[in-house]
Amino acid sequence: MLEIFYRKLLKQVQGLPDTTANAAVYLLLDTVPLEAQIHMRILGLLGNITRLEVNHPLRALALRQLSVKDKKSASWFMYTQAIAEIYEINLFQIITAPWPKLTWKRFVKNTITEYWQEQLRAEAETKTSLNMWLIRGAGDNIKIWSACCGKTHLVEATITRLRMLTGRYQIQTARAKFNQFEVDTTCPLCKKDPETMTHFLMECESLEQVRCHKLTSLQLQLESHKMRIPDTPYQWSLAILNGGIMVDENNACKSVYADVESACSRYCHYLHRQRDIMLNCIIMESS
Repeated sequence: MLEIFYRKLLKQVQGLPDTTANAAVYLLLDTVPLEAQIHMRILGLLGNITRLEVNHPLRALALRQLSVKDKKSASWFMYTQAIAEIYEINLFQIITAPWPKLTWKRFVKNTITEYWQEQLRAEAETKTSLNMWLIRGAGDNIKIWSACCGKTHLVEATITRLRMLTGRYQIQTARAKFNQFEVDTTCPLCKKDPETMTHFLMECESLEQVRCHKLTSLQLQLESHKMRIPDTPYQWSLAILNGGIMVDENNACKSVYADVESACSRYCHYLHRQRDIMLNCIIMESS
């Protein structure tokens, strides 16, 4: 129950709908599920017990129970042992040869985080709604949010871009995929091709005029930093939605990363607003 509440809170904080893939919610913030954080606290407490004096009753109890109790036991130490096995940690060795506090704390955090990040990335790769997201290693995706620098207009633009990245932006192909009723996938603006994310971001003729200026500006920014320019509309859409991939390949500094991330978010949000304006005009004309 707590996990559900925690996950829902993270979605609300990021402005993402409840239907967003759970793995994406954690990866975007470079965090782990509440279960993993509880595991860190439990193993951290065990570390404190291991550093007690050799003849301390609690340390002796830990050694005895880990030696004689079986996995069905309701003992807290056996419960902790089960948690440690998930992360391939040998508790008996840790108790007999205690680690320094900071070393143990850092080891537990890194081990658990790496385990869950790997699990989350594997889960994300199975989600069709995340097919435009180039899943990266731990620590990369947090930059999407840090690039906002607390600026309200960038936060709003980033939310729009993340909805597109996580497959929760309401283009026609997404509506058809997740709607129980039949939905026409044709682009409501140009009325020519299916409204996929690539079509919306790069190909829709109705958005060509408003897109041209923003795309040219983004391309000039990339060229000024000597970054690789995408070759096809699909590659452009991947680059715009993922942002940092254009920077990571060139090992650019953090300020350049933030500039590119912000430019990609502004591009997505600008097209989003123009699409809304055009759709409202179409509705008004037809009524």
